[in-house]
Amino acid sequence: MRTLKALSSIVLVQGLGAGLSLIFFLILTKLLGAEEFGKYVWVISISGIIALLVQLGLPTSIVKKFAPLSLYKITAPSALANTFSIYVLLSIVSCITLLCILPYINDFTRYEIAWAVPIGTSLACLAISDAILRSANLGIKAQIASQLIRNLFLIIGVLLLVLFNNSNVDIYLFLYSATALLSAIVFLTPLLTLVIKNISVSSGGKVVGSNTSHFQVAMSRSIGNHLPIFITGFFVSPEVLAYLAIAMRLTAPIIFGVSASRAYFGAKINKSIKTSQYSDAYKDYNSAAIFSLVIAMIGALFIITITAFLITFDYGLFENFSDGEFLIIILCLVSVFRISLAAFGPVQLVAILLNCEKFVRNYNLVMLATLTIGLLIAGIFENIAITATIMLLYGFFVSFGLWLKIKSIFKKHHNL
Repeated sequence: MRTLKALSSIVLVQGLGAGLSLIFFLILTKLLGAEEFGKYVWVISISGIIALLVQLGLPTSIVKKFAPLSLYKITAPSALANTFSIYVLLSIVSCITLLCILPYINDFTRYEIAWAVPIGTSLACLAISDAILRSANLGIKAQIASQLIRNLFLIIGVLLLVLFNNSNVDIYLFLYSATALLSAIVFLTPLLTLVIKNISVSSGGKVVGSNTSHFQVAMSRSIGNHLPIFITGFFVSPEVLAYLAIAMRLTAPIIFGVSASRAYFGAKINKSIKTSQYSDAYKDYNSAAIFSLVIAMIGALFIITITAFLITFDYGLFENFSDGEFLIIILCLVSVFRISLAAFGPVQLVAILLNCEKFVRNYNLVMLATLTIGLLIAGIFENIAITATIMLLYGFFVSFGLWLKIKSIFKKHHNL
């Protein structure tokens, strides 16, 4: 009962965050129009890739090395505090630098891509923050920061911009970067304070080392979430790209069960594996997988039903998407993609905790190469329905292959 209550709390926070995020993006489509919105989401997809490069796989390394930890017992010099402070500083410097050079580059075509750097560093900072909180068994706080507080900041910011009738895409991209950074700091201010108060000690302290395997795994595992929009953006018009982008945004809650189970069970599973309690680890993983799948199925049904109802109105949330039937088709295909990722729970994290980094890396790289080829072919045909189909096949084979691997490992350690 306690587990279900904790997981439900995380999903509730994620659901509220998803609702706020959706409102934010739908307001953007109205303010920017389908073409400018398409450009906006393309920059965000590039930012996601940069974030993966900048964070160096550290979120996975942090969870595996430090979980479970007591956040309130950290003292200087602290590798965690130093690492987090460096990412906060990097985010601030990159944003200020771009603001200084922006007047000199805004005459170039697609200059807005430059925003991918400060946004990417801020997203990396948020990922580090999330990993630290999850390692401290503060999964609910991690979700509140990334899903609720961040989206509240976005909504407040966009409402202020609406009030002043500002439709400059630079402002909205700055808002995206700033809110990610603020959300990263909100629960980890004590770590920043610790470093600032002990600057002389901290400057000589260590940082969390980058693990090459974790970096490669993180890249191969997560870059697939950004590639569809990134690659497709080279082949189709921003208006068409907007259909795929909004479908991916609408279906984001489908994998909330995975995020919740990872946040709640991650440290517990890691503790069981470290103490060779594989039976307990397997039991927790099964609970996480079942929970993830149930939430995914419920979420997909709800999202498709609500969207199908809302597009019947001529002047509503989806008025910028003229072809409602096509939007539903893309939405259904992307929903199946999300379900395929959620069906086996936090399978990638568990595989890494079982010391299968090399297998996860190699398997993901093969699947990623296959996805890239598929997306390029779909792009040549300029058909995002083919793109979405390629995505769902990729999602299923990635999750299923990793599930087979960890199941065999659990059987080896314990007759499960």
